[in-house]
Amino acid sequence: MQYGAYGVELARRFNIDDAPFMRTSTLKSEQLAATRVTTGSRGSGLTDYIPVEKAYIVTVRLQGIAKFESFRAGKLTWKGSCEAGTMSIMNLQDEPQLHLPTFYDCVKFYIPEIIISELAQSNEMPQIRDLRYLPTVTDPAMHTFAKVLAPLFGKPIHDGSLFFDHVAIAAYLHLARTYGGLDRPLPQAGTLADWQLRRATELLASSVEDGVSIQALAAACELPVERFLRAFKRSTGLPPHRWLREYKVKKATSMLRDTKLSISEIAYACGFSDQAHMTRLFVALTGNTPGAVRKGATGSRVI
Repeated sequence: MQYGAYGVELARRFNIDDAPFMRTSTLKSEQLAATRVTTGSRGSGLTDYIPVEKAYIVTVRLQGIAKFESFRAGKLTWKGSCEAGTMSIMNLQDEPQLHLPTFYDCVKFYIPEIIISELAQSNEMPQIRDLRYLPTVTDPAMHTFAKVLAPLFGKPIHDGSLFFDHVAIAAYLHLARTYGGLDRPLPQAGTLADWQLRRATELLASSVEDGVSIQALAAACELPVERFLRAFKRSTGLPPHRWLREYKVKKATSMLRDTKLSISEIAYACGFSDQAHMTRLFVALTGNTPGAVRKGATGSRVI
């Protein structure tokens, strides 16, 4: 059963049929989640109260809103329009409501308070007391996070345990630094030591079928999550989920050339969901299909 203000729970409050969501799966205390809420042209009217809990909803607007009103505990706190790329922060203990008479399309990040302590400890950051209330503010970083996630809602996410964990934790850390009162700069991260790089890439390479979380990779390298992500990218030029995609394509290329397994068998052996998924990545990364590689086509881009 789902607990928390995301997914089905938000769909009910916004009077819509469906609100697809994604959530992390590797945090110990609770999970971060993101939900896409899209209404019809007439909006959703006055939303129902979201049950009070110790959590925040951070709303990032994918498209501008011609008119809306925001309430806290029944009192009007904002009235007007907002452009795409603006965001708001609401504490669910304040009983927030919206009146939406026009089209509304946004990504809502759900952040339980209990996570704040866990992420502060795992990233060697001071613990924030709260995220300050904001009815609307322009935030290019959060807009980018939302746009990256927007096309993925309601679809299977390949390498999802890596990708969504990466985006969700990065979004939280940005919010904590920007709106949680943290004024100390991020620690400078260098590259991974040889043993750390070897351990991380070996874990990724062995996880093509079952996947591995960002948290597990960072723990294996004995680093906080954010420091690990920065050091891994500096060491390889890629974030972990993209490194894994390229590794899968390289492994499949070798198998196409050196084995007699069918293309679909190779796709599953390399952790792709199916042959079509493998083909899409091959074309994107090499310029050729798996079939063309097997036939010895030339001109493939090196990845």
